[in-house]
Amino acid sequence: MNLEAQTLSVKGTTFKETFAIDAYKKTCMINGYDDIDYLLSKKERITAFEAERSY
Repeated sequence: MNLEAQTLSVKGTTFKETFAIDAYKKTCMINGYDDIDYLLSKKERITAFEAERSY
């Protein structure tokens, strides 16, 4: 299985199939993130967004 390419193949055969996966879940699986890790990976963007918001 190649998660980044979203393909599944069977070794020793010509079988190859593609599959769909949610971009968020794909990112989490590739990077070993849980929900909190994902948010922490976006900390700089979240902080910048909050700094630009007017209160």
